[in-house]
Amino acid sequence: MRAGYEAIVSTSHDQIAVTPGYLEREWEQNGRRYFHYKMDEPIWPFVSFLSADYEMKADSWNDIDIEVYYKHGYNVDRMIDASKKSLDYFTKNFSPYQYRQYRIFEFPRQRGSFAQSFPNTIPFSENIGFVADIRDPQISTQFLLTAHDSLISGGGTRFRGKRSRRSNDTRNALAIFSPDGYGARIWPSPYAAISKL
Repeated sequence: MRAGYEAIVSTSHDQIAVTPGYLEREWEQNGRRYFHYKMDEPIWPFVSFLSADYEMKADSWNDIDIEVYYKHGYNVDRMIDASKKSLDYFTKNFSPYQYRQYRIFEFPRQRGSFAQSFPNTIPFSENIGFVADIRDPQISTQFLLTAHDSLISGGGTRFRGKRSRRSNDTRNALAIFSPDGYGARIWPSPYAAISKL
């Protein structure tokens, strides 16, 4: 069941703490930083918390603020490009992105090699996005992972299946199929080779 979400998160004085929602206010007290986040609509009870000494690069797509919080800046521009193209593609083919903000956050590889979508927040492992070697212009796994999690962050957090085994299959099938179709348009020859495997 979806419900309102609001959190005050505390961290050390030199870090930024994040969770889904929009930043209402930020302050320092007793040598710690505090961040008050609040969603403006009900969400599923599935959230994340991150804290790090981040740098941030901002951009926008239409009226959506795009922010990438990172320690390693090698692929940030490509992630922003992937975010914009994905938001455009998914808006045209499914529905508009439902949040005013689209944020990606780097986390250490010691926590795993994955990205996970939450409302307006996508934690992304450093080794599959931020420090991956993407010099090959033919295909970018990192680009497609960004596209995959773009769909889940927007449309995928909007609905859930009945509480049963495999209830997320529809959502994940859309998130897997869509970037593949999208990727085939961007990199036709590698996708033709991959489809024969």
